[in-house]
Amino acid sequence: FPSHDKVPFRIKKFNDVTNDGVTVESLCCIVAAPNVGKTAMLISFAADYIESGHDVLYVSCEMSEEQVGIRFDARFLNKETSTIPNMDVDLYAKKFEDIKDKVGRLVIKKYSTNELTAQKLETLIDELNTKDDFHPKIIMIDYLGICSSYMIKDRGNIGTYYTKVAEEFRAVAQRKKCVIWTAQQMTTDSLDSTDPTLKNIGYGQGIAKTSDMVWFAIRTEELDKLGQLLIKQDKTRFHKERVVRFVIGFDIGRMKMFDADNDSIPMTVGTSGDKN
Repeated sequence: FPSHDKVPFRIKKFNDVTNDGVTVESLCCIVAAPNVGKTAMLISFAADYIESGHDVLYVSCEMSEEQVGIRFDARFLNKETSTIPNMDVDLYAKKFEDIKDKVGRLVIKKYSTNELTAQKLETLIDELNTKDDFHPKIIMIDYLGICSSYMIKDRGNIGTYYTKVAEEFRAVAQRKKCVIWTAQQMTTDSLDSTDPTLKNIGYGQGIAKTSDMVWFAIRTEELDKLGQLLIKQDKTRFHKERVVRFVIGFDIGRMKMFDADNDSIPMTVGTSGDKN
């Protein structure tokens, strides 16, 4: 891909494993078990992109706009999520006043579960362009497994159905020249796995086949003690090595990922042949 099509990360490790970022017109997917931190990761990515000057559209199919906003406030202010509602109003306002001219813009939009389709997303983007001159470079969809297809209605074959959902959203990324990040659950039988594969993505492998990059996010008690998260890259169109395992720093209370001081994978969560 030409370098001008790349959108780099603010985290060195992510740039290392993607050849300096993901490309526009791509669909990237985080896969994890429940309560691992998929939303925290999406918010951390989004905040980093905003701090790099990019406009970001964050679409939630679970939490309210207010709940998502609190999590973004925690990330931008480097505060625990639980402290945000009780912050002094003047201090809160001053902190955002100090940074508002240095960052891109953020729009948060809520849809009910299974309400969002790629068609509705594209309509929303067009409305934001027209009414607010808002042209998001990055779109976060939280999350793909509770979105719907606008082209087919029959969910009888769930794997085929969500292949179509992924294809429709990836087409939006192509038409709108943006990057779409999303997430999906792992299959029930793989929730405790520290070495998942593409077979362990909920609703079949169609999401993996369509996505340009798939990262599994894995938490264990040992990693939690270290303040780290294990990432297994199991598919990529951005790097010559398809499967890469690495750890990053992770503060779920502050909705923040960062480069780890020690990025060696603990032995208890490693597998034979890992390159630390």
